[in-house]
Amino acid sequence: MLEICKNKSIKLEGNEEKKLKTINASIPNLPGVYLFFGQNEFLPIYIGKSINLKKRVLSHFYQKNLRLIKQLRYIYWQTTAGEIGALLLEAKLIKLYQPVFNKRLRKYHELCAFQITNNKIDIVYAKEIDFSKSENLYGLYKNRFSALKKLKSIADENNLCYAKLGMEEKKKSGCFRLQLGYCRGVCVNKESHECHHNRLLQAFKQHKLAVWPYKGAIGIVEKGVQQTQIHIVNNWVYLGSVENLSQTLTFNQATDKFDHDMYKILCRPILDKNITIIHL
Repeated sequence: MLEICKNKSIKLEGNEEKKLKTINASIPNLPGVYLFFGQNEFLPIYIGKSINLKKRVLSHFYQKNLRLIKQLRYIYWQTTAGEIGALLLEAKLIKLYQPVFNKRLRKYHELCAFQITNNKIDIVYAKEIDFSKSENLYGLYKNRFSALKKLKSIADENNLCYAKLGMEEKKKSGCFRLQLGYCRGVCVNKESHECHHNRLLQAFKQHKLAVWPYKGAIGIVEKGVQQTQIHIVNNWVYLGSVENLSQTLTFNQATDKFDHDMYKILCRPILDKNITIIHL
């Protein structure tokens, strides 16, 4: 990736006024991704994206982010056709390089979701099953703790039974929340298991994950002011972008797996069908 940006880079020297003039003269008013480097020109300290690269890069100086600006020596950038390409490339590069000043879009090694089937709910992990092809998955969480925290919140909001959900030991007298009036009694057969299950599904409805809707890979065509890109995606995994289908992809496909951020970036445009798609 750094080789791609090599001819789109500047070295910042002199005082702040001189640096701002260099940025103004070099970086375009186009969508894309930018990489900030310190003394080490091979390891970025910050990666960002914008629909206007020049404006966004300059904003770092105006916001007076002193720690970041003090270390900044080089800026690389890569233009994209539009916002989708910028979002995808930014997420990809942040996960690849893990810049010290980027706190969002980190890798989740324990990425998990809830799988709700046959009146039961389980936590399943992306490293164990293919989230792009698995049915009845709900939510995406960075680890088990985050998932259980969300389940507790949903249970509290909807008077669901902790014992039925596996969050509390089952007792003949019912769960503790039943005594407080916060459970409708599925644990003592006052509410049917079917009714409780339907309420659970309704509570999680907006969090349901979409199964990959195509038989294989697709190309998302994005047209910009100066370029057109085809973003190659398969099973919600971003494989790279090309300007025509005869080009070789930049990224290594073999190492790519289902990713929380890529799914969120891709889900709306693909499911809304408001983009041009090529079936590959």
